[in-house]
Amino acid sequence: MSGARTGAATVAVFLCDHLQTRWALPVEEIRRWAATAAPPVTLQVVRGLCEAPRGLQEHLARSGASRAVVGLCRRPASRADLQAAVRRAGLDPAGVEVVDLGTYAARAHRPPDAARTAVVLLAGAAARARAFAGSLAQQHVPVPPRTLSRRSLLTLSVLEYRYVPAVREDLCRAEEGCTLCEWACPHRALQVQDGSVALDALRCTGCGICVTACPHDAVHLPGWMAHEVHALADALADASASSRPAVLVLCAHADSPLHDLVHRRGGYPAPWIPLEVPCVEMVSGGWLLALVSRGVAVGVLPCPDRAVPGERSLVRGRVEFCRALLEQTGHHPEAVRLLPQDPAALAEALEVRPEVRPPRSSPREPFSHLATGQTILHLVGGAAPDVTHPFSPLGVVEVEDGCTLCGACATACPTDALAVHAAEDQLSLTFDPDRCVACGHCVPVCPEPGVLRLRQTTSPAALAAGKVPVATDRAPRCARCHRPIAPAGMLRRIAAALASHPETVQVISRYCADCRGLPGAVDGPVEA
Repeated sequence: MSGARTGAATVAVFLCDHLQTRWALPVEEIRRWAATAAPPVTLQVVRGLCEAPRGLQEHLARSGASRAVVGLCRRPASRADLQAAVRRAGLDPAGVEVVDLGTYAARAHRPPDAARTAVVLLAGAAARARAFAGSLAQQHVPVPPRTLSRRSLLTLSVLEYRYVPAVREDLCRAEEGCTLCEWACPHRALQVQDGSVALDALRCTGCGICVTACPHDAVHLPGWMAHEVHALADALADASASSRPAVLVLCAHADSPLHDLVHRRGGYPAPWIPLEVPCVEMVSGGWLLALVSRGVAVGVLPCPDRAVPGERSLVRGRVEFCRALLEQTGHHPEAVRLLPQDPAALAEALEVRPEVRPPRSSPREPFSHLATGQTILHLVGGAAPDVTHPFSPLGVVEVEDGCTLCGACATACPTDALAVHAAEDQLSLTFDPDRCVACGHCVPVCPEPGVLRLRQTTSPAALAAGKVPVATDRAPRCARCHRPIAPAGMLRRIAAALASHPETVQVISRYCADCRGLPGAVDGPVEA
C-alpha cells in the first residue's frame, strides 16, 4: 500500500478559514460535532488552505492522524499541490477526502442549514476515510493538471494523480472465463488476457463502472470498495437521521447543474446531501436499493457527458427498475428518482421532499455485489411479486425437460449461479438466484434448444428459497471401475444419435471413458 500508516485510523478534519470569514459558515457548530463525534475526530481551521494547500503538510504532520478530511471553499481545479503535501506528510493521498463545503454548504444554504449540511458531509467523509484500506502504487497514475500555479512550477509539483482500479487475483474469475468487467468498461481499458485482467492505465478514467460490474468484488478502486461505501452511507444516514436524509448522487468530474443552482440561483433545498461519485454509471441498482434500505432517499443526476441521443441510458434504466420494484412492493417509488439536468427543472424537482420508509435490517455488507439479492429480500420481503425489467440486476434461470446435465451452462456461468453437484449415483444442476447477474453466458452454450431459459427478473420468492435444484438425473456406474459414466439423460441422447451402431452404444453405456479401450470391455445390457 502506498503511503498508508498502520495502527488506529484517527481522522483529522482541516477547514479553510475562508469558509467562516468569507462565506459565514458557522464553524462553531462543526466544532461541537467534532468534539462529540464517535469515533473521535479532530478539527483545525487552516488559514488560506484553498490558496495554499501545500501548507497542509505541516498541519498533517503535527496532527499525527492516519486519515484526513479537507474542507475547501470550492472544488480545486488541480489537486497537484494538495496531493504533494499529503505525500510529504506520509499519508496516502488516495485516502484523503476533499469536500467542497463552499458549494454544497456555505453558499447553498442559510447558516443553520449550512452548518447541518457541512456536518453530514464531513461525517460521511470521515467515515469513508477511516474505512480506507490503502492503495497500490500502480493505482496512482500521473496526469497533467488542468491548471498550473506558479508555486507548482517553482516546486516542480506539476503533476496530479488519478486513481485507477486494481484487480485482486485471489477473487478474480477471469481464468475461468469471466469477462464481465471487460464488457462493462466504456473506455476499453480492461482486457482479459491469458486468464487475467490487464488494465490500460492511459485509457482508464477511474470511472469505477468495472467495480460494480464485477460479481466477485475483485475490482478495487481506492475509496470505493464495498465496506468504504457502507461506512459512508451509514454515516450519512446517522448524521442526518432527524431530517429525513436524501442523497443526491452526481458525478465528481463533470460540470453539474447543481453547481449552477448554487452559483447562479442561490442554492437548493437543505434535505439533499450531495454525494459525488467517480461516475454515476458506477452506481448499481443494488447500491440504490441499499441506500433505501438504510432509510435514505436517493436522487440521481445523470452526467451530460455520457448521454446518447435516442438511447436509454444505464442510469435511467437502473432508476426505473428500482422504482418499479418499490412500487410493486408497496414502497414509495419516489424513494429513488432520476433528476433533470436542466437547472430550472432541477430546482423545481428538488423542492419535492422525497418519501422513504424507516430503515430496515440489511446484510452485513449491503454494497457488495453478492449482497444485492439479500438487500432486496430484506427490503421487500419474500412474498413480493417478481419484477421483470431489462435493467434488473438479477436474473432467473429456468430449465425445462430435456436437460442432459452436461454441465456446459455451469462451466460458462461466471458467477457460480449454476453448478453441477454429484452425490452417489445422483446428479443435480442447481441455481442460486443471489448470484445470477443475467449476463446470458449460459444460454448459447446449452446444446439442447429451448431447454434452458433466462429471464431478466428479480424474484423475491426465488431469493427467499435460495439455491435449488433445477434438474436432476442419475449417473450409471462403470462396469469395471464403478465410477460414474455420464448422466443417464446424456447416455440416452447418445444412444438415440448412434442407433445404427448398437455395439458402440452398449460399450459407451457400460464403461467410462478410461475403461472403454481396455481388454475385457465387452457388450452387455444398456444401463441407461
